[in-house]
Amino acid sequence: MAHLFGHSFGLKDEEIFVIVQAGGAPHAPDGPNCAPNAATAEKWWGNLTKKYSAVGYFKGCAGNENYIKPTVASIMNLNTGSPIIYDYGPVSEQYLKKALDYCFTSGNYNLAQTDPKFFEQYPEFKECLK
Repeated sequence: MAHLFGHSFGLKDEEIFVIVQAGGAPHAPDGPNCAPNAATAEKWWGNLTKKYSAVGYFKGCAGNENYIKPTVASIMNLNTGSPIIYDYGPVSEQYLKKALDYCFTSGNYNLAQTDPKFFEQYPEFKECLK
């Protein structure tokens, strides 16, 4: 259920063989936890690599072995044969906190000005501020 909750707010699969796609083509790595390359990953979560030892640049997510994910394992990575991890990891947790705060906290109308990078990367969340 936690894995599906992550998907409902935009988290990508952090695995090479995407279960839901059942062998389908890889899907676009448009964040927050799957980047198309290391340069984009650095831009999206590079600040968290200094704060959290588990955050880095690891190959393989959203059905493509060359895409970059922020952690070795998380609840968004279910079919690698490694032990299940029961958290999202710092990158996804920060994203989920912002999404939930911005969409479900009253009095959030000025948040677009306080966090412009988030709303630039995820403009769909501006709908929550209306």
